Amino acid sequence: MHSTRVSLRLKKTIAIKKIFLTLISLLFIANVFAGGKLKYDKETGIVSNETGSLFKVSKLKSKTLYGCEDYYIQNLEGKDLIFVKTREYSDPNEGKSANTNGNVLYREITFLNTNSITEVSYYFMKSIKNIEFVYEDKLIADGDLDNNAVERFIRQNGMPHTKRQNEINNRNDVIIINNTAPAAPQPKNGVNINLNGTIPR
Repeated sequence: MHSTRVSLRLKKTIAIKKIFLTLISLLFIANVFAGGKLKYDKETGIVSNETGSLFKVSKLKSKTLYGCEDYYIQNLEGKDLIFVKTREYSDPNEGKSANTNGNVLYREITFLNTNSITEVSYYFMKSIKNIEFVYEDKLIADGDLDNNAVERFIRQNGMPHTKRQNEINNRNDVIIINNTAPAAPQPKNGVNINLNGTIPR
């Protein structure tokens, strides 16, 4: 009887270990293949896929948002092509128990050949999703920006966060317009003295 209990415990322990190892393996696979086709080398900053190196990422600590990162997207020769900046604003519609101020983070993307700007959603700063748009939308071709692809990308994404901020600011502005003419001066109470020497009736 005792040996049966020990055997059952041993089987349960082995089963738990197998489940744990399976979860660890799945997490490892998810990290390695995050972004599907792309791989990011933290030391060199090079982003590559099965065909070879594609472009580089040069990260910078954000000077305006603690704990966040801005970065340049470069060609393999180190020429800056795109600047990605993290920005933040407060949206009362986004206020929740874990985010009482309604803070919204987003990425402002500047294409440095024309200084054109668009905006995209913010992903966790270490996620490869922050850079995979460059590959998926084919923004870089032959070491430089593809103007047609850039125009299409800007048109598709627009400036949703700037638009939302304008809506919030316009809603909060209170404008008072006074169209009435100034009131005529009213006579004061008491005795009115006429300087010509007569008392008005």
